[in-house]
Amino acid sequence: MGKKLNKVYDALVNGAADGLVGEELYAYVTEKCPKTSSKRVVKASLFALSDPDVKDRAVLEAIYALAIRYRFSSLGVEEIHMKSMTTTVQRLPSPRS
Repeated sequence: MGKKLNKVYDALVNGAADGLVGEELYAYVTEKCPKTSSKRVVKASLFALSDPDVKDRAVLEAIYALAIRYRFSSLGVEEIHMKSMTTTVQRLPSPRS
């Protein structure tokens, strides 16, 4: 990970760990990294989601929601459509040994 992306990643994880979500989390990240782009925030979010050291469910959900929101906005998908696209993730049955 590059130096700039690492700084965005750190701000993202720290902000989410402090309980920030949505616009508050994005504002926190852009305050810590003023020259960042939404593309870099999404990329850092994907790194955070794949990091085995990030285990807190609330942190992961906040980061996931932020990544999806800004990825869709970069594609021009309106928020109204984004709300209708939400799905419920069902728990898969555990494999039998």
